[in-house]
Amino acid sequence: MDTAAPLRRDVRLLGTMLGQVLVMRQADFQKWATGSSTAAQGGGAAAGKALFTNNGCASCHTFAPAGATGKVGPDLDKLAAYAKQANKPLEAFVRESIQDPSAYIQPGYPNVMASFNSLPAQQIDQLVAFLTKGSS
Repeated sequence: MDTAAPLRRDVRLLGTMLGQVLVMRQADFQKWATGSSTAAQGGGAAAGKALFTNNGCASCHTFAPAGATGKVGPDLDKLAAYAKQANKPLEAFVRESIQDPSAYIQPGYPNVMASFNSLPAQQIDQLVAFLTKGSS
């Protein structure tokens, strides 16, 4: 009996819905879920890069500092221009986009991003630092 068949079916379904599925070992998932990855323990932009990677942001977004080439969501290399279009300061715009992604939808992109409001405040600060440092 193939006990992995339901899992493969669910992964295919998620891949169809999201465009990409991130699969990781159980231990890595536990580190990600608890935010205890050693790379994410530091501060500022370096920790933000690890959080960007560990939270699957590259699956949907292009962002050169992370080597990300996703095409589902907006190109994060253009965050400064998007913030200007939204008439908001860059840092506030990025923070809001992480915590409440439906607050501003960049024209031409679907409203499909999940909120990351459940991340600890320190991790949101680290993501904002990474995303704003690397954008022009």
